[in-house]
Amino acid sequence: LPSGRTISLFFYDGPISQAVAFENLLNKGEDFVNRLSSGFSGSRHWPQIMSIATDGETYGHHHQFGDMALAHALNHIESKGIARLTNYGEYLAKNPPTHEVEIFENSSWSCVHGIERWRSNCGCNSGCHPGWNQEWRRPLRDALDWLRDKLWPVYESVCGEYLRDVLKARDSYIDVILDRSEESLNRFLEEHAVRRLSAGEMTVVLKLLEAQRHAMLMYTSCGWFFDELSGLETVQVLQYAARAIQLARDAFKLRIAAAKSNRPEFENGSRIYEEFVESAMIDLKRVGAHYAVTSLFEDFADIAEIYCFRVRRDDFRMVEAGTTKLVIGKITVSSTITGQSEEISFCVLHFGGHALNGGVRTF
Repeated sequence: LPSGRTISLFFYDGPISQAVAFENLLNKGEDFVNRLSSGFSGSRHWPQIMSIATDGETYGHHHQFGDMALAHALNHIESKGIARLTNYGEYLAKNPPTHEVEIFENSSWSCVHGIERWRSNCGCNSGCHPGWNQEWRRPLRDALDWLRDKLWPVYESVCGEYLRDVLKARDSYIDVILDRSEESLNRFLEEHAVRRLSAGEMTVVLKLLEAQRHAMLMYTSCGWFFDELSGLETVQVLQYAARAIQLARDAFKLRIAAAKSNRPEFENGSRIYEEFVESAMIDLKRVGAHYAVTSLFEDFADIAEIYCFRVRRDDFRMVEAGTTKLVIGKITVSSTITGQSEEISFCVLHFGGHALNGGVRTF
């Protein structure tokens, strides 16, 4: 490396990995074991490691019951002594590298053009939709790069007032993501905050840290990999972007409009964003509305957990007359992730087995 340090590399078996992903090798566990075993050779007089590289969703999502085939194969290999199950760390400790390789920069396994599949209409696609184009990739990439570059100065300038090292704090935030407990958050703030933060300051910091997290999630590879801008994977990427915008906010939609859909009904990225992404946004008022309607049929505790929100019941009354119910209440809804909270009052009328259309009001 430019620093003088080195990286130890492990190479995966390409043909066997291809067979697992695309050739139905997971249909039978025994076949899977036999194919893996074929990667070893008795004519080699040096230590051997058999390694494949596949997507996690291969096992159960792309191939139904693939997880069962994997579990059976691992159990069979271990119980029959066919090979030793290990990991890269153990193998490397026992077998230092013996060859040197040169990295071919900006290359990928799924694009002969390098990494253009993730930023241009290079021609690489699934092949399922002849006549479609991927001209949308460049505007999508440009829009997300623009958003990323707009979010970082905001995070850096604002959180620089509260955190000792904004880059180190962003990277260490993974500990909070993995453990959302109050104790974990307190440890993080003790290590990185310049002083004890007020509740409002903490919410600002957490919101911008979450914005940075989603700014990374929005580069998820499969968002560019397939054929169409309105596809499930690309919509998910846009949802990550939407969360980042929601946390930190509308010029983004103007830029994404340059990405054109192959389907006339979806028009462009802005239209897709409005139809599929904005409708997926959840705020405190929506949680309050959900709680209000659900309270007609469910007896919540004084403090209830709803997904990643905490609802505290401040006042609640229910009046029943025959098949008619009226609930009136006041609650405090808080995000367990950012700490943001809001008081919400509601009134819901239910009669004759149907909720009154428009019966949920927040004021």
